[in-house]
Amino acid sequence: MATLILLQVALPLAVILWLMVWPLANRLGLTMQMLAATLILLTAARVGVWTIIPVWTPYALAALLLVAVVKSFRQRPHASRPSSLASWAATVAAMTMILAASGLLFRAFSAQNRPPNSAIVLARPVTGNDLRVANGGSNTSVNAHADTLDLSVLRHRDWTGQSYGIDIVAMHANGMTSDGFQPSDPVRYAVFGRPVLAPCNGVVVATRNDRPDLPVPHVDRRVMTGNLVTLRCKGIEVVMAHLQRSSVAVTTGDRVTVGTLLGRVGNSGLSDEPHLHMHAQTPGTARAPHSGRPVPMLFAGRFPVRNDKF
Repeated sequence: MATLILLQVALPLAVILWLMVWPLANRLGLTMQMLAATLILLTAARVGVWTIIPVWTPYALAALLLVAVVKSFRQRPHASRPSSLASWAATVAAMTMILAASGLLFRAFSAQNRPPNSAIVLARPVTGNDLRVANGGSNTSVNAHADTLDLSVLRHRDWTGQSYGIDIVAMHANGMTSDGFQPSDPVRYAVFGRPVLAPCNGVVVATRNDRPDLPVPHVDRRVMTGNLVTLRCKGIEVVMAHLQRSSVAVTTGDRVTVGTLLGRVGNSGLSDEPHLHMHAQTPGTARAPHSGRPVPMLFAGRFPVRNDKF
């Protein structure tokens, strides 16, 4: 949590305040300062997970950045380049920030590109206009699940199927996923208890319904998927996980159509706050059911990425 606040809020804020309070007295340095602050804020907004921290925070920081830019323009430095070792060091520091932020921002935007694998077209599994994607995309800059694409790590091989998975949350009016700052009661999260609907026509191939909904931020590492429903649709398995205990409304062998009630969003398994995890894959093995080849998912023709409205 402390790392999240540091990277998403404290770092952009520090660079903006640097520009506002100590603008460099040369055109090159000042330009680098402005660009560094802008890119760091854009990177935090795109890469950051805006669930505990209000989703409107980047807009507030952007307003502060605008004030800093206007204030620094009024300075109108006459020198074109730094004239001292200290100002050169500050300029180089700003350039380093620009390179680092540009690299991460490029990775984040490239994660919007659908992987070359054949995709499955699905319907929305949860309804509402307040839904956002907390994890999604084709690389780890915006999708923690993509870590399992690295098969050199042995434990990833049992979970490769979830590499293009998404996590769906819902937002309260306060801009957070809950009605307070990380409350322990799952009921206080906007998405908890929402109906989960079948996103495709198919057959139920696996269910689980007995795992408890844990207080936030406790997780169950023994049964990481928690309660789940797995559908097989045209040979592709679609997994919905972290469902609410005793909410699963189907059993193995049932045939479902788009919109069939499967269960409700919960907080079971390896879930640090209520959300719906969803991924598509080719069938795994009996020992490792989530070890299939990951399949990208399209919703209304779109490949969902972190911070997208869903």
